[in-house]
Amino acid sequence: MKLPSAVACCGTVLLLLFYARVSASGQIPAKGSVEGRVTNLANGAPVKNALVNLLGPYQLPVPSPMPYPPAPVVQMKADSQGRFSFVGVSPGKYTLAVTCNGFMSASSGSAQREAEMVVVTAGQPVKDLAIELTPYAVLTGKVLDEDGEPMQNATVKLIRYTYQPGGRRTLAALGRLAQTDDRGIYRLSEVPPDSYSVSVTPTPLGLTRNAAGQAYPITYYGGVADPAAATPFAVAMGEIRTVDFKLSRMPVARVRGRLLGPDGLGKGPGVFLLWPRNGGVLGGPLVGAVTTNLADGNFEISGMPPGAYRIGVSIPNDPQRLGAMQALDVRGDMDGVRIQLTPGRQVRGSIQMEGDAAADLHGTQVSLCCVDGFGGVTRGVAIRDDHTFEAAIIWPVHYAVDLIHLPPNSYVKSVLYGGKEVPAGGIELKPD
Repeated sequence: MKLPSAVACCGTVLLLLFYARVSASGQIPAKGSVEGRVTNLANGAPVKNALVNLLGPYQLPVPSPMPYPPAPVVQMKADSQGRFSFVGVSPGKYTLAVTCNGFMSASSGSAQREAEMVVVTAGQPVKDLAIELTPYAVLTGKVLDEDGEPMQNATVKLIRYTYQPGGRRTLAALGRLAQTDDRGIYRLSEVPPDSYSVSVTPTPLGLTRNAAGQAYPITYYGGVADPAAATPFAVAMGEIRTVDFKLSRMPVARVRGRLLGPDGLGKGPGVFLLWPRNGGVLGGPLVGAVTTNLADGNFEISGMPPGAYRIGVSIPNDPQRLGAMQALDVRGDMDGVRIQLTPGRQVRGSIQMEGDAAADLHGTQVSLCCVDGFGGVTRGVAIRDDHTFEAAIIWPVHYAVDLIHLPPNSYVKSVLYGGKEVPAGGIELKPD
Protein backbone atom coordinates (compact mmCIF):
# COMPACT_ATOMS: atom_id res chain seq x y z
CA MET A 1 0.00 0.00 0.00
CA LYS A 2 1.48 3.36 -0.99
CA LEU A 3 0.76 6.90 0.11
CA PRO A 4 2.30 10.07 -1.48
CA SER A 5 2.60 11.84 0.77
CA ALA A 6 0.27 31.05 34.96
CA VAL A 7 0.30 30.20 37.90
CA ALA A 8 3.36 30.45 40.25
CA CYS A 9 3.41 29.05 43.80
CA CYS A 10 6.18 28.92 46.42
CA GLY A 11 5.68 28.17 50.15
CA THR A 12 2.66 30.15 51.24
CA VAL A 13 2.92 32.68 48.42
CA LEU A 14 0.45 32.22 45.54
CA LEU A 15 0.75 34.53 42.55
CA LEU A 16 -2.17 34.57 40.11
CA LEU A 17 -1.20 35.97 36.74
CA PHE A 18 -3.96 37.40 34.52
CA TYR A 19 -3.55 38.06 30.83
CA ALA A 20 -5.91 40.22 28.78
CA ARG A 21 -5.43 40.96 25.10
CA VAL A 22 -5.21 44.69 24.42
CA SER A 23 -5.33 46.71 21.26
CA ALA A 24 -2.41 48.61 19.76
CA SER A 25 -3.61 51.71 21.60
CA GLY A 26 -3.35 49.82 24.93
CA GLN A 27 -7.13 49.49 25.35
CA ILE A 28 -9.02 46.21 25.92
CA PRO A 29 -10.99 45.47 22.70
CA ALA A 30 -14.67 46.36 22.84
CA LYS A 31 -17.15 43.51 23.02
CA GLY A 32 -19.46 42.50 20.21
CA SER A 33 -22.77 40.62 20.05
CA VAL A 34 -24.37 37.71 18.17
CA GLU A 35 -28.08 37.79 17.32
CA GLY A 36 -30.37 35.62 15.26
CA ARG A 37 -33.56 33.59 15.00
CA VAL A 38 -34.43 29.90 15.07
CA THR A 39 -37.23 28.72 12.76
CA ASN A 40 -38.90 25.51 11.65
CA LEU A 41 -37.58 24.56 8.21
CA ALA A 42 -40.87 22.89 7.28
CA ASN A 43 -43.14 25.91 7.79
CA GLY A 44 -41.00 28.88 8.80
CA ALA A 45 -42.60 29.12 12.25
CA PRO A 46 -40.42 30.30 15.16
CA VAL A 47 -39.02 27.58 17.43
CA LYS A 48 -39.33 28.78 21.00
CA ASN A 49 -37.18 27.43 23.82
CA ALA A 50 -34.56 26.10 21.39
CA LEU A 51 -31.25 25.74 23.24
CA VAL A 52 -28.64 27.90 21.49
CA ASN A 53 -24.95 27.28 22.25
CA LEU A 54 -22.27 29.80 21.34
CA LEU A 55 -18.89 28.04 21.21
CA GLY A 56 -15.63 29.96 21.11
CA PRO A 57 -13.56 31.84 20.62
CA TYR A 58 -11.30 29.29 18.96
CA GLN A 59 -7.59 29.93 19.47
CA LEU A 60 -6.01 27.51 17.00
CA PRO A 61 -5.49 28.43 13.36
CA VAL A 62 -8.16 27.22 10.96
CA PRO A 63 -7.76 24.71 9.46
CA SER A 64 -5.51 23.06 12.03
CA PRO A 65 -3.81 19.66 11.85
CA MET A 66 -4.44 19.31 15.60
CA PRO A 67 -7.75 18.27 17.15
CA TYR A 68 -9.63 21.25 18.52
CA PRO A 69 -9.81 21.47 22.30
CA PRO A 70 -13.29 21.99 23.72
CA ALA A 71 -14.26 25.62 23.24
CA PRO A 72 -15.93 27.70 25.96
CA VAL A 73 -19.70 27.49 25.70
CA VAL A 74 -22.38 30.07 26.49
CA GLN A 75 -26.00 28.88 26.41
CA MET A 76 -29.37 30.56 26.19
CA LYS A 77 -32.92 29.67 25.17
CA ALA A 78 -34.65 31.26 22.21
CA ASP A 79 -37.70 33.39 23.12
CA SER A 80 -41.28 32.88 21.96
CA GLN A 81 -40.35 34.31 18.54
CA GLY A 82 -37.30 32.07 18.23
CA ARG A 83 -34.92 34.99 18.74
CA PHE A 84 -31.64 34.86 20.64
CA SER A 85 -29.01 37.47 21.49
CA PHE A 86 -25.57 37.01 23.04
CA VAL A 87 -24.08 40.28 24.29
CA GLY A 88 -20.62 41.05 25.62
CA VAL A 89 -18.99 38.63 23.17
CA SER A 90 -15.21 38.89 22.89
CA PRO A 91 -13.79 39.32 19.38
CA GLY A 92 -12.92 36.02 17.69
CA LYS A 93 -14.26 33.10 15.68
CA TYR A 94 -17.27 31.15 16.95
CA THR A 95 -19.72 28.44 16.03
CA LEU A 96 -23.39 28.08 16.96
CA ALA A 97 -25.05 24.78 17.84
CA VAL A 98 -28.83 24.62 18.30
CA THR A 99 -30.93 21.79 19.72
CA CYS A 100 -34.63 21.39 20.49
CA ASN A 101 -36.85 18.44 21.28
CA GLY A 102 -38.54 17.13 18.15
CA PHE A 103 -35.96 18.65 15.80
CA MET A 104 -32.67 17.60 14.30
CA SER A 105 -29.69 19.51 15.71
CA ALA A 106 -28.31 22.34 13.61
CA SER A 107 -25.23 24.52 13.61
CA SER A 108 -23.88 27.70 12.08
CA GLY A 109 -20.22 27.42 11.24
CA SER A 110 -17.69 24.65 11.61
CA ALA A 111 -14.51 24.53 13.63
CA GLN A 112 -12.90 22.76 10.68
CA ARG A 113 -13.97 25.28 8.00
CA GLU A 114 -12.91 28.83 8.75
CA ALA A 115 -15.12 30.38 6.05
CA GLU A 116 -18.23 29.07 7.83
CA MET A 117 -17.39 30.39 11.29
CA VAL A 118 -19.16 33.31 12.93
CA VAL A 119 -16.62 36.14 13.15
CA VAL A 120 -17.11 38.72 15.92
CA THR A 121 -15.15 41.97 15.61
CA ALA A 122 -14.57 44.55 18.32
CA GLY A 123 -17.64 46.64 19.06
CA GLN A 124 -19.64 45.24 16.13
CA PRO A 125 -22.87 43.22 16.29
CA VAL A 126 -23.42 40.09 14.22
CA LYS A 127 -27.10 40.26 13.30
CA ASP A 128 -29.80 38.29 11.53
CA LEU A 129 -28.27 34.83 11.81
CA ALA A 130 -30.89 32.38 10.51
CA ILE A 131 -30.92 28.89 12.04
CA GLU A 132 -33.43 26.49 10.49
CA LEU A 133 -34.27 23.31 12.39
CA THR A 134 -35.54 20.24 10.56
CA PRO A 135 -38.45 18.61 12.40
CA TYR A 136 -38.22 14.88 12.97
CA ALA A 137 -40.84 12.56 11.57
CA VAL A 138 -42.71 9.86 13.51
CA LEU A 139 -43.51 6.33 12.38
CA THR A 140 -46.39 4.60 14.07
CA GLY A 141 -48.77 1.78 13.32
CA LYS A 142 -50.32 -1.47 14.42
CA VAL A 143 -49.09 -5.06 14.13
CA LEU A 144 -51.80 -7.74 13.86
CA ASP A 145 -51.61 -11.51 13.57
CA GLU A 146 -53.36 -13.40 10.80
CA ASP A 147 -56.58 -13.50 12.84
CA GLY A 148 -56.58 -9.70 13.17
CA GLU A 149 -55.60 -9.80 16.83
CA PRO A 150 -52.96 -7.37 18.22
CA MET A 151 -49.47 -8.87 18.43
CA GLN A 152 -47.89 -7.67 21.67
CA ASN A 153 -44.10 -7.36 22.20
CA ALA A 154 -43.24 -7.62 18.52
CA THR A 155 -40.07 -5.71 17.60
CA VAL A 156 -40.31 -3.08 14.87
CA LYS A 157 -37.00 -1.96 13.32
CA LEU A 158 -36.22 0.93 11.04
CA ILE A 159 -34.03 -0.08 8.08
CA ARG A 160 -32.63 1.75 5.07
CA TYR A 161 -30.83 0.96 1.82
CA THR A 162 -27.12 1.80 1.91
CA TYR A 163 -24.11 1.16 -0.27
CA GLN A 164 -21.30 -1.00 1.04
CA PRO A 165 -17.67 -0.93 -0.09
CA GLY A 166 -17.50 -2.41 -3.55
CA GLY A 167 -20.78 -0.73 -4.51
CA ARG A 168 -23.15 -3.42 -3.20
CA ARG A 169 -26.57 -2.02 -2.29
CA THR A 170 -28.05 -3.55 0.84
CA LEU A 171 -30.45 -2.88 3.68
CA ALA A 172 -28.99 -1.81 7.00
CA ALA A 173 -30.65 -1.60 10.41
CA LEU A 174 -30.33 1.86 11.94
CA GLY A 175 -30.42 0.87 15.59
CA ARG A 176 -33.90 2.34 15.97
CA LEU A 177 -36.55 -0.04 17.27
CA ALA A 178 -39.81 -0.10 19.18
CA GLN A 179 -41.95 -2.74 20.88
CA THR A 180 -45.65 -3.12 20.28
CA ASP A 181 -47.92 -2.62 23.29
CA ASP A 182 -50.96 -4.66 24.30
CA ARG A 183 -52.92 -3.02 21.47
CA GLY A 184 -50.26 -4.01 18.92
CA ILE A 185 -49.29 -0.36 18.50
CA TYR A 186 -45.70 0.84 18.11
CA ARG A 187 -44.16 4.30 17.79
CA LEU A 188 -40.76 5.29 16.39
CA SER A 189 -39.98 8.94 17.11
CA GLU A 190 -37.14 11.25 16.06
CA VAL A 191 -36.95 9.84 12.54
CA PRO A 192 -34.95 12.05 10.14
CA PRO A 193 -36.62 12.64 6.75
CA ASP A 194 -35.34 10.02 4.30
CA SER A 195 -36.32 6.82 2.50
CA TYR A 196 -36.78 3.77 4.74
CA SER A 197 -38.33 0.38 5.15
CA VAL A 198 -39.44 -1.45 8.31
CA SER A 199 -39.12 -4.99 9.64
CA VAL A 200 -41.27 -6.73 12.24
CA THR A 201 -39.85 -9.57 14.35
CA PRO A 202 -42.58 -11.53 16.17
CA THR A 203 -42.14 -12.69 19.74
CA PRO A 204 -40.18 -15.95 20.21
CA LEU A 205 -43.55 -17.67 20.61
CA GLY A 206 -44.59 -16.31 17.21
CA LEU A 207 -41.39 -17.65 15.65
CA THR A 208 -42.08 -21.12 17.05
CA ARG A 209 -43.69 -23.59 14.66
CA ASN A 210 -47.22 -24.76 15.25
CA ALA A 211 -48.49 -28.29 14.66
CA ALA A 212 -48.85 -27.53 10.95
CA GLY A 213 -45.17 -26.61 10.66
CA GLN A 214 -45.90 -22.91 10.25
CA ALA A 215 -44.75 -19.79 12.08
CA TYR A 216 -44.70 -16.03 11.69
CA PRO A 217 -41.48 -15.08 9.92
CA ILE A 218 -39.65 -11.81 10.21
CA THR A 219 -41.73 -9.64 7.91
CA TYR A 220 -40.65 -6.60 5.91
CA TYR A 221 -42.76 -3.71 4.64
CA GLY A 222 -44.75 -4.96 1.72
CA GLY A 223 -45.70 -8.15 3.56
CA VAL A 224 -42.64 -10.15 2.45
CA ALA A 225 -40.22 -12.40 4.32
CA ASP A 226 -37.36 -11.75 1.88
CA PRO A 227 -35.43 -8.59 2.87
CA ALA A 228 -34.35 -8.11 -0.75
CA ALA A 229 -38.03 -7.59 -1.63
CA ALA A 230 -38.73 -5.05 1.12
CA THR A 231 -40.60 -1.98 -0.15
CA PRO A 232 -39.00 1.40 0.58
CA PHE A 233 -41.06 4.49 1.36
CA ALA A 234 -40.26 8.16 1.77
CA VAL A 235 -40.76 10.01 5.05
CA ALA A 236 -41.07 13.80 4.93
CA MET A 237 -39.85 16.15 7.66
CA GLY A 238 -42.39 16.57 10.42
CA GLU A 239 -44.61 13.81 8.99
CA ILE A 240 -46.52 11.38 11.18
CA ARG A 241 -46.51 8.28 9.02
CA THR A 242 -48.71 5.25 9.68
CA VAL A 243 -47.27 1.87 8.70
CA ASP A 244 -49.46 -1.11 9.64
CA PHE A 245 -48.66 -4.82 9.42
CA LYS A 246 -50.84 -7.91 9.27
CA LEU A 247 -48.60 -10.94 9.62
CA SER A 248 -49.24 -14.33 8.06
CA ARG A 249 -47.87 -17.69 9.02
CA MET A 250 -45.85 -19.57 6.44
CA PRO A 251 -44.12 -22.96 6.27
CA VAL A 252 -40.81 -22.81 8.11
CA ALA A 253 -38.01 -25.23 8.80
CA ARG A 254 -36.12 -26.38 11.85
CA VAL A 255 -32.35 -26.90 11.71
CA ARG A 256 -30.54 -29.04 14.28
CA GLY A 257 -26.83 -29.63 14.49
CA ARG A 258 -23.65 -29.40 16.48
CA LEU A 259 -20.67 -27.08 16.72
CA LEU A 260 -17.36 -28.93 16.63
CA GLY A 261 -14.04 -27.62 17.93
CA PRO A 262 -10.66 -28.27 16.29
CA ASP A 263 -10.36 -31.46 18.39
CA GLY A 264 -13.60 -32.81 16.92
CA LEU A 265 -15.46 -32.47 20.22
CA GLY A 266 -18.59 -30.43 20.74
CA LYS A 267 -17.98 -26.78 21.58
CA GLY A 268 -20.50 -24.16 22.65
CA PRO A 269 -22.54 -22.20 23.27
CA GLY A 270 -22.08 -20.09 20.16
CA VAL A 271 -23.15 -16.69 18.87
CA PHE A 272 -25.04 -17.21 15.62
CA LEU A 273 -25.35 -14.99 12.56
CA LEU A 274 -27.69 -16.17 9.82
CA TRP A 275 -28.19 -14.16 6.64
CA PRO A 276 -29.84 -14.78 3.25
CA ARG A 277 -27.10 -15.16 0.66
CA ASN A 278 -28.94 -12.80 -1.69
CA GLY A 279 -28.46 -9.98 0.83
CA GLY A 280 -29.72 -9.68 4.37
CA VAL A 281 -30.08 -6.68 6.64
CA LEU A 282 -26.79 -5.44 8.05
CA GLY A 283 -27.18 -5.31 11.82
CA GLY A 284 -30.72 -6.58 11.38
CA PRO A 285 -32.63 -9.40 13.03
CA LEU A 286 -31.42 -12.99 12.99
CA VAL A 287 -33.40 -15.18 10.61
CA GLY A 288 -35.32 -17.64 12.75
CA ALA A 289 -34.85 -18.18 16.48
CA VAL A 290 -32.04 -20.08 18.24
CA THR A 291 -34.10 -22.30 20.54
CA THR A 292 -31.25 -24.59 21.68
CA ASN A 293 -27.65 -23.48 22.25
CA LEU A 294 -25.74 -25.77 24.63
CA ALA A 295 -22.21 -26.00 26.00
CA ASP A 296 -21.77 -29.37 24.26
CA GLY A 297 -22.27 -27.64 20.90
CA ASN A 298 -25.79 -28.88 20.16
CA PHE A 299 -28.03 -26.21 18.67
CA GLU A 300 -31.43 -25.79 17.11
CA ILE A 301 -32.72 -22.92 14.99
CA SER A 302 -36.46 -22.83 14.37
CA GLY A 303 -38.76 -20.65 12.30
CA MET A 304 -36.49 -20.49 9.22
CA PRO A 305 -38.22 -19.87 5.89
CA PRO A 306 -36.75 -22.09 3.16
CA GLY A 307 -33.88 -20.43 1.33
CA ALA A 308 -30.15 -20.11 0.77
CA TYR A 309 -28.30 -18.76 3.80
CA ARG A 310 -24.85 -18.10 5.14
CA ILE A 311 -24.41 -19.11 8.77
CA GLY A 312 -21.66 -17.70 10.94
CA VAL A 313 -20.80 -18.82 14.46
CA SER A 314 -18.29 -17.54 16.98
CA ILE A 315 -17.49 -18.66 20.52
CA PRO A 316 -17.46 -15.66 22.86
CA ASN A 317 -14.42 -15.10 25.09
CA ASP A 318 -12.62 -18.05 23.55
CA PRO A 319 -8.79 -17.71 23.69
CA GLN A 320 -8.50 -19.25 20.21
CA ARG A 321 -11.22 -16.95 18.78
CA LEU A 322 -13.00 -19.98 17.37
CA GLY A 323 -15.41 -19.29 14.55
CA ALA A 324 -16.92 -20.62 11.34
CA MET A 325 -18.75 -19.42 8.25
CA GLN A 326 -20.45 -21.75 5.81
CA ALA A 327 -23.32 -21.97 3.33
CA LEU A 328 -26.61 -23.49 4.44
CA ASP A 329 -29.35 -24.41 1.98
CA VAL A 330 -32.67 -24.92 3.79
CA ARG A 331 -35.43 -26.72 1.89
CA GLY A 332 -37.05 -28.37 4.88
CA ASP A 333 -36.22 -29.71 8.33
CA MET A 334 -32.52 -30.52 8.71
CA ASP A 335 -30.81 -32.73 11.27
CA GLY A 336 -27.17 -33.58 11.81
CA VAL A 337 -25.74 -30.30 10.53
CA ARG A 338 -22.07 -30.08 11.50
CA ILE A 339 -20.30 -26.74 11.77
CA GLN A 340 -16.53 -26.98 12.10
CA LEU A 341 -14.99 -24.23 14.20
CA THR A 342 -11.45 -23.11 13.43
CA PRO A 343 -9.11 -20.79 15.34
CA GLY A 344 -8.92 -17.16 14.30
CA ARG A 345 -5.58 -16.13 12.86
CA GLN A 346 -3.68 -12.94 12.14
CA VAL A 347 -3.45 -10.99 8.91
CA ARG A 348 -0.33 -8.86 8.72
CA GLY A 349 0.66 -6.01 6.44
CA SER A 350 2.67 -2.84 6.06
CA ILE A 351 2.32 0.69 4.71
CA GLN A 352 4.75 2.02 2.11
CA MET A 353 5.09 5.76 1.61
CA GLU A 354 5.77 7.84 -1.47
CA GLY A 355 6.64 11.51 -1.34
CA ASP A 356 6.99 12.63 2.28
CA ALA A 357 8.33 9.43 3.83
CA ALA A 358 8.28 11.09 7.25
CA ALA A 359 4.49 11.59 7.22
CA ASP A 360 2.98 10.93 10.65
CA LEU A 361 0.62 7.93 10.61
CA HIS A 362 -0.29 8.33 14.28
CA GLY A 363 -4.08 7.94 14.44
CA THR A 364 -4.34 6.44 10.94
CA GLN A 365 -6.05 3.05 10.89
CA VAL A 366 -6.49 0.18 8.48
CA SER A 367 -10.20 -0.43 7.83
CA LEU A 368 -11.35 -3.96 6.99
CA CYS A 369 -15.02 -3.92 6.00
CA CYS A 370 -16.86 -7.13 5.19
CA VAL A 371 -18.61 -6.94 1.82
CA ASP A 372 -20.01 -10.48 1.73
CA GLY A 373 -23.47 -9.50 2.88
CA PHE A 374 -23.64 -11.37 6.15
CA GLY A 375 -22.58 -8.52 8.38
CA GLY A 376 -20.68 -5.47 7.23
CA VAL A 377 -18.30 -5.60 10.20
CA THR A 378 -15.70 -2.85 10.05
CA ARG A 379 -12.48 -3.24 11.97
CA GLY A 380 -10.18 -0.29 12.62
CA VAL A 381 -6.63 -1.55 13.07
CA ALA A 382 -3.92 0.73 14.46
CA ILE A 383 -0.66 1.19 12.54
CA ARG A 384 2.58 0.68 14.46
CA ASP A 385 5.50 3.13 14.46
CA ASP A 386 7.31 0.96 11.90
CA HIS A 387 4.25 1.25 9.59
CA THR A 388 3.16 -2.37 10.06
CA PHE A 389 -0.20 -3.65 11.30
CA GLU A 390 -1.77 -6.89 12.44
CA ALA A 391 -5.47 -7.75 12.32
CA ALA A 392 -7.36 -10.62 13.91
CA ILE A 393 -9.62 -12.19 11.28
CA ILE A 394 -12.42 -14.52 12.37
CA TRP A 395 -14.67 -14.73 9.32
CA PRO A 396 -13.27 -16.25 6.10
CA VAL A 397 -15.13 -13.76 3.91
CA HIS A 398 -14.37 -10.91 1.54
CA TYR A 399 -13.15 -7.60 2.92
CA ALA A 400 -12.64 -4.20 1.35
CA VAL A 401 -9.38 -2.65 2.56
CA ASP A 402 -8.88 1.07 3.10
CA LEU A 403 -7.19 3.62 5.35
CA ILE A 404 -9.06 6.04 7.59
CA HIS A 405 -7.84 9.22 9.30
CA LEU A 406 -5.15 9.80 6.69
CA PRO A 407 -2.48 12.50 7.15
CA PRO A 408 -3.22 15.80 5.34
CA ASN A 409 -2.62 15.81 1.57
CA SER A 410 -2.40 12.01 1.40
CA TYR A 411 -4.45 9.39 -0.39
CA VAL A 412 -4.43 5.63 -0.92
CA LYS A 413 -2.65 4.95 -4.20
CA SER A 414 -2.97 1.17 -4.23
CA VAL A 415 -3.69 -1.88 -2.07
CA LEU A 416 -1.74 -5.04 -2.80
CA TYR A 417 -2.40 -8.53 -1.46
CA GLY A 418 -0.25 -11.45 -2.51
CA GLY A 419 1.45 -9.11 -4.95
CA LYS A 420 -1.81 -8.34 -6.77
CA GLU A 421 -4.03 -5.27 -6.79
CA VAL A 422 -7.09 -5.62 -4.51
CA PRO A 423 -10.28 -4.98 -6.51
CA ALA A 424 -13.03 -2.65 -5.31
CA GLY A 425 -15.23 -5.64 -4.52
CA GLY A 426 -12.78 -6.77 -1.86
CA ILE A 427 -10.68 -9.85 -1.38
CA GLU A 428 -10.86 -12.94 0.80
CA LEU A 429 -8.17 -12.45 3.44
CA LYS A 430 -6.54 -15.77 4.17
CA PRO A 431 -5.02 -16.01 7.64
CA ASP A 432 -1.38 -16.94 8.09
